Amino acid sequence: MSSNVNCNSNFDDCDLMFNEFASAFGSLDLEGFTRMINQLFNGSNQQLDSSSCSPDQLIQVFNTFDCDGDGCINRDEFKSMWSKWLSIVIKPKSALIVVDVQNDFISGSLGLENFPSGVNCSSIVPIINSLIDQCSFEIVVYTLDWHPEDHISFIDNVHLRKVKQLNGNQVDGNCEEKSLIVNPFDCLTFHIDHVGERNQIVYPKHCVQSTWGSQLHDQLKVIKGAIKVYKGTNPIVDSYSGFKDNEAITWTQLDEQLRSNGITDVYICGLAYDICVYHTAKDSLSLNYRTIIIDDCCKGTDDKKIDSIRKQLTSNGCLIVQSNQIEPIVSGTIKPWPLAYHATRNLMNSK
Repeated sequence: MSSNVNCNSNFDDCDLMFNEFASAFGSLDLEGFTRMINQLFNGSNQQLDSSSCSPDQLIQVFNTFDCDGDGCINRDEFKSMWSKWLSIVIKPKSALIVVDVQNDFISGSLGLENFPSGVNCSSIVPIINSLIDQCSFEIVVYTLDWHPEDHISFIDNVHLRKVKQLNGNQVDGNCEEKSLIVNPFDCLTFHIDHVGERNQIVYPKHCVQSTWGSQLHDQLKVIKGAIKVYKGTNPIVDSYSGFKDNEAITWTQLDEQLRSNGITDVYICGLAYDICVYHTAKDSLSLNYRTIIIDDCCKGTDDKKIDSIRKQLTSNGCLIVQSNQIEPIVSGTIKPWPLAYHATRNLMNSK
């Protein structure tokens, strides 16, 4: 059967879609549900070269919305499915999060070009600019590391706090003793009064508030009305994620801004792939945003670690695609099944 349903339709087409796929008995059985899913997703998945809905996943989603367990989705259950799931799938509202595209991470004190991988981070800037120009994102967010001078992550500041361990080995005394040799990227355990122990990788001083190194790259397009999220402002805790610090003591305004704008889909790009991009994506998934990483708009420090991160995020429902695939997903023309399935996870868990 060919459908009359416009898959980019408004909320008012709920009844139209139900009538198209419902059986003669006035309800949506598993066969009708399967036809609907195949029509909405299969073509999209082929274009994205990703797997389609598995039979087990299809039955899981069907049972989630068959609230009375009678083997059919009636009109009221379908309306609930529409409001909680299908409307998001058909008409997503998307945000682009540009993570830490700052001078110090490109060519400054912690520039990725100085790592063994020697990546050219500035190459992602024109691609990000093109996405901002071409895609209809509801909002664009720029996150920035914004550290005070005495931040715990700076190797220059190790002497300011008591050190209990260095790379897993116990340390007697504190770093005022000149015998303790600490190198960049060592992992330290500090003891902080009234707080306790805190693990921290130490880095060269970077992204100090209001310095050149903390500024966004001068060729990065920053649109009018964009949201800027400043992180890492607490001197005694680092912040990799754009959502919260590493100890979840303080949350930024990012989640609140996304929810107030009705955002369903979060697109993430920037620096560094295996650190701040990864933690931002991980938190986005945990907060139940449909999460997409724009792979060729990210650069990182360790290719093997990035490969592992891709697998981990994908297994948790993240979609990883290239920039030339983004526009039809943002517009809703292509509806990737992994994103749709992720959007039902909380509903399945709460049933």
